[in-house]
Amino acid sequence: MTSAEQAYLFRHALLRDAAYGLHLPGERAELHRLAIDSFVAALADQANAHAEELADHAIAALAGAPADEREVLLAAELHYLRLAADRAAAEWRVEAEVRLLDRLLKHPLTAHAERAPRALRLVQHLIEAGEYEAAGRLAREHAQGDDESALAAALQEYRVRVLTGTAGQEAAEIEALIARIEQQGSRTTLARALLARATYLDRSGHGVQAVGECSRALGVAHSAGDRELQTECLLALSLMRHTATRSPQAESDALAALDLARNTGNRNHELSALHNLGIIYSDRSRLREAARHYELALAIARDLGSSIAQASISNHLANLHFYFLGNIRTAERQYVASREFFRERGDVHAQAHANGVLGLMYVAMGENAKARDCFSQVLHLSTMAGERVMQAKALRALAVTGTRDDMPGALEAFQLAFKAVLETMGKAHCTDPMMRLARLLWDAGLLRAANEALEAALNLPGGENSRQLDVVRFTFDLLSGRPVAAPTEFRSLELEPHHRLTDNIYPQFCMAARDGMADAARARLIEMEQLAATAENTGYVRVRTCLEVARAATRALENGEPVWYGVPPAFISAPLRRALVESHDGTIDGTLKAAMLEGSTDPWKPWDTPLKDLIDLSGLA
Repeated sequence: MTSAEQAYLFRHALLRDAAYGLHLPGERAELHRLAIDSFVAALADQANAHAEELADHAIAALAGAPADEREVLLAAELHYLRLAADRAAAEWRVEAEVRLLDRLLKHPLTAHAERAPRALRLVQHLIEAGEYEAAGRLAREHAQGDDESALAAALQEYRVRVLTGTAGQEAAEIEALIARIEQQGSRTTLARALLARATYLDRSGHGVQAVGECSRALGVAHSAGDRELQTECLLALSLMRHTATRSPQAESDALAALDLARNTGNRNHELSALHNLGIIYSDRSRLREAARHYELALAIARDLGSSIAQASISNHLANLHFYFLGNIRTAERQYVASREFFRERGDVHAQAHANGVLGLMYVAMGENAKARDCFSQVLHLSTMAGERVMQAKALRALAVTGTRDDMPGALEAFQLAFKAVLETMGKAHCTDPMMRLARLLWDAGLLRAANEALEAALNLPGGENSRQLDVVRFTFDLLSGRPVAAPTEFRSLELEPHHRLTDNIYPQFCMAARDGMADAARARLIEMEQLAATAENTGYVRVRTCLEVARAATRALENGEPVWYGVPPAFISAPLRRALVESHDGTIDGTLKAAMLEGSTDPWKPWDTPLKDLIDLSGLA
């Protein structure tokens, strides 16, 4: 047969398979044995590159083989599977390695001594891919006993439960496991245990303690001489430190992890370090640097064929375009393309994640119906996959997109969300929904409950340093007639363009308008208009609202029309206008009072209803 004929047959797989099926099973098995022998005789030095193919020949040759040959073929299959798995690991082809490790663990000749480390490596890959159920099941299978591998498997099983929010809120379990490892395990396993405890602390809202524990894990990994584990610790430490303290050391940790990853040749770690740097630079408004590091990380993720990493990085890039650069339509295209890509692949976890971030974008655009559709999809997909953390995030998102038109339903949604978040992610993740509950109650005219919810949010982890909470407090104080002052952070020029408009210039406008300073108010409005003309800033619903209020307030001030502490009544919700008038303890100008009460409605409950009468938040105490 000529090479051209061979090429033709190779291109037409159906004809090839039909020809293959013409052979009797015994003949096919003999051909597979001949294929192995021929390959080894002619190309023995290339066996590593074709090891998985040779393993497939060996397993196919088993059909009808006599008993004395079966052991030889099984041994050959095992040999080539090992070669293929090790090669995939060396080349960081994670999906191929996962497939080969699974075959090795199921192979009848794989010895116990080999099975345990292979299983632990597979567990690690499954965790990184979000396959938590499979990872937990495999870890449990190997967690029996007190030898090193059993302790490591028990640790991985605990880690899966932390990541899925099923580890509970008590630290006793990890403390007992660490005590066992200190007595019977290696320094490497101890470092991994300390890293797991740091993760537990971080997810429980104890960020500063998590940083300390992660630093301890790094020290133990260094003393063990395990450079790859040092890199893992630095990667975790960089994000924990950044989240908990916003310390510049977070960048140094990520850069040190990147340097170690490149020195060890671990491309997964290199990808993670670049990704972390993108997150850090993005939060510090070093936007071009963030985009460059995300693009570098995404290129590696594509090279490695890592779908989970591609999903996460693509969504972070879209976040960068949307939340920071103002490129809304660019972001929407990336979000939608990411969602469709993972739907085609049948990747439930990545689909859920992509729907979630797309929903958050629609929230910021004021398109709540689209947002709720996305969040409902997240809830459906995460329930189907049994991912409790993702379910909690979906319930939280659905709660914060509720409206005052159905206050009982909205409050019930918040109740479910707080319960799910507390059970899976801890108090640190309740701060944002508590702030949004405060805003919902305020918009509904439930002033006392809104102020109590705001105070609760400020007392939750991260609340005292939240710019968003400062903005909400400013709004409540302004409309309540309480003394206000734009916090120092509002005046920062390092904010992203749309945040500078809404959280910096707009509060200054409000203060000028409240004091009747028409010229100063107009100057701030002109500044806002100029800033809004850049990129696609007006795509953000809050930017549009601030501009509309400022324009209307400026006209009202110049025309002598009534405003409520600088805000035209038409821009205050109907129940809130009634509540503000009723709760006001001073004299209100008759024209202003009439404007406030025109078309107003009674709040769903009296304005001074306490928060505890509306929703049970005892779990947050």
